[in-house]
Amino acid sequence: MTGIREYIAPGKINLGLEVLSKRPDGYHEINTVFYRVLEPHDVITVRDAEFFRVTCSDPSLASDENLMVRAAHKFASWSGLELPHIEVHLEKRIPMGAGLGGGSSDAAMMLKILSEYSPLASRRSGVLARREGVGGEVGADVPFFLSGAKAAIATGIGETLKPIDFDLNAAVLIILDPAIHVSTREAYAGVRLSANPIATNFSDLFSDRNDVSDLKRHIRNDFEPSIFHRYPKLAEIKQSLLDRGADLALMSGSGSAIFGLFQDFEKAEAAKQRFESEGLLAFLS
Repeated sequence: MTGIREYIAPGKINLGLEVLSKRPDGYHEINTVFYRVLEPHDVITVRDAEFFRVTCSDPSLASDENLMVRAAHKFASWSGLELPHIEVHLEKRIPMGAGLGGGSSDAAMMLKILSEYSPLASRRSGVLARREGVGGEVGADVPFFLSGAKAAIATGIGETLKPIDFDLNAAVLIILDPAIHVSTREAYAGVRLSANPIATNFSDLFSDRNDVSDLKRHIRNDFEPSIFHRYPKLAEIKQSLLDRGADLALMSGSGSAIFGLFQDFEKAEAAKQRFESEGLLAFLS
């Protein structure tokens, strides 16, 4: 392939997130629904180069800590091939530490790009299944973005997926306070586990449900109590979303993004403008 190509790496929200138990390996069993959103999204540009390299609009991500770089190393190890001579540039627009899956989405797109630019690897038997396996080794959320599904139930540590046919009949307004960054480790350290956890049957819940406002009686995010205690501003944002017309508001992933679902798009647009006037980041999808 030659020339310059542009790819969009979307974000996600969690329509409910239940932390069920801690595993012997230190990870946690979860039950959640990943839902793809168009805003915010990262933009990845690929062009020919003399050797493989990754650059980023955020200098702090131009290292091996970047999941894109880790994904490239995994791909090379799996395929046994030299990485293609391309420059992959990441324009970072999805806020980090927000629970929106930006790093995982970028890593998934890197694996797709390398498959496209490495024809020999793409022709091998079982390449897609293996690529998804490699994705799971890079990050638990990567297989969801590789799947191409709009929505999927995720269990295990988030890597076991069941795509569902579900599309929100609502505008999604995502709000962030740029001063608050929540690490995944911090979120899990604060969560309180139930002695007898019961996982919501998301397959049944989302199979025949068009009323967004009814969802708030059935879904929760188990990270909210401890994160809201530590960062009261996030609880205020959630309440403000409801006060401004959201039919449901919830924290996404391990935070710090709070999203509201609006069945009235004009209310969502008005709320977006008001949040932005208060110095918060707002994305309407």
